[in-house]
Amino acid sequence: MGYGLGPWYAAFMMRSHAMGTAELGIWLGLIVGICGIAGILLGGYVTGRWFANNERGQMRLSAVMVASIVPGFIAFLLLPQKHQALIALTLTSAVWSFFFAPTFALMQRLVLDEMRATTLAIVMLFANLIGMGIGPQAVGILSDLLMPVLGDDSLRYAMLIMSLIALFAAYHFWRVGQTVNADLLAVAERSRSKATLPELCATVAS
Repeated sequence: MGYGLGPWYAAFMMRSHAMGTAELGIWLGLIVGICGIAGILLGGYVTGRWFANNERGQMRLSAVMVASIVPGFIAFLLLPQKHQALIALTLTSAVWSFFFAPTFALMQRLVLDEMRATTLAIVMLFANLIGMGIGPQAVGILSDLLMPVLGDDSLRYAMLIMSLIALFAAYHFWRVGQTVNADLLAVAERSRSKATLPELCATVAS
């Protein structure tokens, strides 16, 4: 969803709010850069400070934050003035980045130590293949399909429809919260069993 919508921010603002490329480049650069960093740092701080050793709480909070992306995008896409839309995008960008820190940290703990690099590589591979490969194309196709009915507003509503995927993602974050403690326990038990196996072999050999 994020990779699918990101490339269309500029096109939407130029089409719906008549912004020029120079002005828009400054605004989007500041919003995406600063708010993206702030959201990641805030997500790491909040989950580490108030939800330390509470992975269920971390995932439940991530679910709420991801779901709140939808009203943020609704405001960004439907507010009538460009500065209102940019303010909405500022808040939405910070909220959208919130889940990165707790999620990527948890992914590293849900697998054995020797699988951490492979796990992250697979996640990023699919994020780029699906997100960057299919996401922008899906928004463009949907906008073209809506063009005969909605005219110049087709991109607005294509992006709005795409943003609803955040609710689907939030549901799965919530579901992760239901099983994460048992999953972490299972990984810890597997790690202990692998650690004691060499010791057992050495004892038998001696």
